[in-house]
Amino acid sequence: MGRITGFKQAFVQGVIASSIFIIVAVVATPTMDEIVEDGKSLQVLRVFERTSRACTKHYKDTGRMATEFASASESDRYALKRYHQLSAKQLYKGWDGPYIQVPITQADNPYAGTVELHNNLSTHPALGFELAGGTLAHEEGQYLVFTRIPEEVAQRLDRHLDMDAASDSEELDPQWKTKGRVEYTRENNGTLSLFILKSRD
Repeated sequence: MGRITGFKQAFVQGVIASSIFIIVAVVATPTMDEIVEDGKSLQVLRVFERTSRACTKHYKDTGRMATEFASASESDRYALKRYHQLSAKQLYKGWDGPYIQVPITQADNPYAGTVELHNNLSTHPALGFELAGGTLAHEEGQYLVFTRIPEEVAQRLDRHLDMDAASDSEELDPQWKTKGRVEYTRENNGTLSLFILKSRD
């Protein structure tokens, strides 16, 4: 019995050590370090990552782009299930969710602004994305919007999502607000738009 207990303890310690190593390996970059240090930036990034995975799976299953809008209350029009295509059961062909277990809410925005998943890259506020290599992403696609986001948070996410990992420079492109996967305007006390995917042509 003691030998089995000792084995279990050693196994658990090994798993914990491996997990710590993996976490360190994932976050040990200058841009990720500054995001982790700022818990609110990390929260925005985690919502983006969770939503991105869900969008990819939803699109693979259905061939459609989803919408998922945070609602302020149960009487808000955005509480209707048509605005929660990742989290609420839908009747259209191929839907095999839920793709996220909990609907997006305003609590997902650490600055108490809105959170909206759009299904057309050409709609306000993004109006399209200029991606790496000058590729233009317009029309059908997915992007996530947060409002009331401070500019320094948007800059952190831009450095993480848009800057070349092989580059030694930590300088932001002067046009960082309008180029790449991260867009930012001063509208609504700071509107952050994060590109997720575009439809296959």
